[in-house]
Amino acid sequence: MPRDDYVSTGEAAKLLKISRSTVSRRFDLGVLQGKVNPITGERFILKSSLRAFLEQHDLPVDKALASRKVVLLAARDRNLCSIIERIAEAEQTISLLRMDLGSDALVSCLSDAPDLLVLGDGLPDIGPGNIVRSLRRREEHKNLRTLCCLNAATAEECLEWGADAALSSKEWHNPGVVRSRLLDMLGISGPATSSEEHVHRRRWTRFPVRLQARAGVYRVSAPRHHDWGEAVVTDISEGGVFLTKINFEQGMIPAEPFRILLNIDEQSLQDWHAYCQIVRLQCDGALTAGLQFVRISDPDRRKIAALAGMK
Repeated sequence: MPRDDYVSTGEAAKLLKISRSTVSRRFDLGVLQGKVNPITGERFILKSSLRAFLEQHDLPVDKALASRKVVLLAARDRNLCSIIERIAEAEQTISLLRMDLGSDALVSCLSDAPDLLVLGDGLPDIGPGNIVRSLRRREEHKNLRTLCCLNAATAEECLEWGADAALSSKEWHNPGVVRSRLLDMLGISGPATSSEEHVHRRRWTRFPVRLQARAGVYRVSAPRHHDWGEAVVTDISEGGVFLTKINFEQGMIPAEPFRILLNIDEQSLQDWHAYCQIVRLQCDGALTAGLQFVRISDPDRRKIAALAGMK
């Protein structure tokens, strides 16, 4: 196992809030697992053993002991690389791999199985679109989470390739927005720092409406094919919507990763659309769903804010 999987007895003592001698005794008794330096006799404790010990005694698990998530960054834009490198350094739960070639990124996806792939501009051999499409064609990579931070392509194009999310140039130049999206896609929670904008979608107030909508379900692996249906939006915010009375023409939801393109064209929200992912799905006689916006244009988000002002 790599050195990052272990801590010294002194570090373990600080994390457990006990003395080093007590850590050593518990190691010798087999309560804590790890390894011993054969020359110096120094003990090293497995982080997984410390986590198990804390969980066994219903004690809070320190962030330093959390399992690391692997982020693979394939980009040459210095600004983007610098932002993500600083985030990885600050977050003890992220391990960062960086590639300068698209081909190396594809090979790394095979060998290192990252938790998140971040694609930027400037790759000289394989473009981000070809990388995403290539991954989506592989059964083992259909669920690999992918985030595009590009100047050369719109967010809609990235989603059509099969990317899970995309940040506009304005968004990915903001370290706080990048950090928030990275942690969200990795399933890591954490408070925002004073220098970063940390906006969670649940903080946006939802308010009741009743709007007819068209909902197009599409597979991440086939983003151009939509199974259209009808739904009713019963509440909305700048971060998401809640749908009721959902009725798809083919009557089925894909058994593989999918997204929903939501269209509304009523007087209050004319020519409005957003790309969404499902965060809550319930079937109790009728199908209902809570959707989170993956991509929505600034003008369409302002329409929601204007609609809220009229309520």
